[in-house]
Amino acid sequence: MSRGFYSKLAVNGLKKNSRIFLPYILACIGTIGIFQVFTGIALNPYLDSVTGGYYISVVLSPGIGIVGIFSAIFLFYTNSFLIRQRKQELALYNMLGMGKFHLARMLFWESLIITIVCLTLGEAVGILFSRLLFLFLLKIVNIPSELDFSVTFQSVKMTLLLFSGIFLLNFLNTLWNIRKTSPVELLQGSRQGEKEPKIKWLMALAGVILTGIGYYIAITANDPFQAISGLFIAVLLVIIGTYALFTAGSILVLKAMKKNSGFYYKKKHFISVSGLIYRMKQNAAGLASICVLSTAVLLVISTTVSLYFGNEDAIQVRYPNDISAVFYGVPREQMEQIVSEMENVVAEAGLQIKNERDYSIIAEGGIIRNGEFFTDEPQEIFSADEMCQVYFLDSGQYDKLTGKNITLKETDDVGLYVFRGNKMESIKAFGETLHVRQMIEDFPAPGRNSVMAMNTYYIIMKDREALDQLLEKRDATAKHSVTGYRNVMETDITGTPQEKIAVSKKLEEIYRSQYTGEEFYFGYLESQDGNREEIFVMNGTFFFLGILLGLVFLLGTVLIIYYKQISEGYADKKRFEIMEKVGMSQKEVRQAIRSQVLKVFFLPLVMAVIHICAAFPLMTRLLEMMNLNNHQLFFGCTCVTILIFAVLYGIVYSLTARTYYKIVR
Repeated sequence: MSRGFYSKLAVNGLKKNSRIFLPYILACIGTIGIFQVFTGIALNPYLDSVTGGYYISVVLSPGIGIVGIFSAIFLFYTNSFLIRQRKQELALYNMLGMGKFHLARMLFWESLIITIVCLTLGEAVGILFSRLLFLFLLKIVNIPSELDFSVTFQSVKMTLLLFSGIFLLNFLNTLWNIRKTSPVELLQGSRQGEKEPKIKWLMALAGVILTGIGYYIAITANDPFQAISGLFIAVLLVIIGTYALFTAGSILVLKAMKKNSGFYYKKKHFISVSGLIYRMKQNAAGLASICVLSTAVLLVISTTVSLYFGNEDAIQVRYPNDISAVFYGVPREQMEQIVSEMENVVAEAGLQIKNERDYSIIAEGGIIRNGEFFTDEPQEIFSADEMCQVYFLDSGQYDKLTGKNITLKETDDVGLYVFRGNKMESIKAFGETLHVRQMIEDFPAPGRNSVMAMNTYYIIMKDREALDQLLEKRDATAKHSVTGYRNVMETDITGTPQEKIAVSKKLEEIYRSQYTGEEFYFGYLESQDGNREEIFVMNGTFFFLGILLGLVFLLGTVLIIYYKQISEGYADKKRFEIMEKVGMSQKEVRQAIRSQVLKVFFLPLVMAVIHICAAFPLMTRLLEMMNLNNHQLFFGCTCVTILIFAVLYGIVYSLTARTYYKIVR
């Protein structure tokens, strides 16, 4: 054979099969470009020089792994569609005299051309849009756009190595499929799955059970810790259950339709239902993949959009006061000096104090088991939901914080506020049994607790004397504990954000220089306006991450839908030609096609919406840990996301259905 024969054959093959190769190449270019954007921004060396830049790298870094793993699975999966669609063509080459070695050489050139084109254009697209998207990211996180951006060699190398490896694996997988298949099997490869499948009752039941367990975990997540620990398990169970339901459950439903004579024996239903039954085995994996990817798009977009538009809500939850300072072991009289210093700094700045309060609590972290709280790690294995933090304060401090009185008669009588966790009738702490006489329904829990995943309890003692006695018992019995009281000073002040930040910085300098002793010391100071940028950068980066991940998942969804329509079209072409020859009009054929496509096409979307509804409670708990307690906002964002995605899904259906009709007609 002449030199360059196989490369020319490969080019002709790509041109002739442009209908299936072009979408694949475009998807590869888009995926490579998005991965390059992730790595380019996350590895930008100039991020370290700006406030909040660290959070951008931290938040985007997991996105690199997610996109990398998804790209490998997604491109490997879509490559299987290409193999299936080309089996007849390759079989003809084989039967005309080309051995499998010669086919391998042609496929090598095809793979090499696709790899070079995709890597070159993908890197170009990624580098070109990296700067633009970087400026967009800086805009949404309120960082000045003067920050430099450069594409690092490390990011380019990481992208090239990853996708070169993916293309190599796809090529090897193609060779393996060709090597193990005979010419006759190749010729029939695109028509596999023609036998009517049997109902797999065990698989259908397993799908229902696994999906139900996943739903149960998501719905019963009462706190962020349960949500975190159950997230991976719930997602895994629902994904496996979804594939089982589409594989076995869909056949069960279709056969139930077939048994319904009033429904089945109509032209459009007869053709669509019978056709789906025979090919549902190969349809199921594609439908389940579309469902899973659609769910991923909806979850990622709705949660990150909620975080971004809930910035102010998150700031108010996390930092409820303009200034909050914490001191450990400070005597009561010393707190008066601390408050006085704060008042002087505020006055010198020409500002006024609106609300001010200081209070003392005992703060401990530990384990609660069977109503007993202890700070020392138990010898037995303890579960994650037994971990907790407990705050003890007296009724006077409670009155100062809430403006409400609480009446407790005995020394061991307490009031209990459960921020997260289970209600209890009594609790044993430091060798003393405390009886809960009153459950507190509303309490201004400190802002830091909003990001704590573990259970949190506030215990109100009768008076300061009872609290002092408990402190003595704690110091005598606990091996690991914080010394003395935790003293908190919280205040709101007038002024602009810049003036409030200046006051908080000056106060922090004073406190850090004066209160650094061993007996009592300054812990930390938080400022609502000073820490506002931190929330904006973090949530804004999550929003940016959600947009890019949403695009990647959407790209995968569209490509799978497109290839599914093509494979369906080629499979149905001869069948509908025969039906027209035996008397069906083109109108009846179109109605049958529309009925079949609609039955299959919108089923994954409906299932994805059901998944979202089940996941809603779990996602609200996760958002609570990120300071977003505005469930109405999350619900609204979820509904809008579903509506927009449904419109896009319909557009994709319309566009891909045209390709299907062209093939069939």
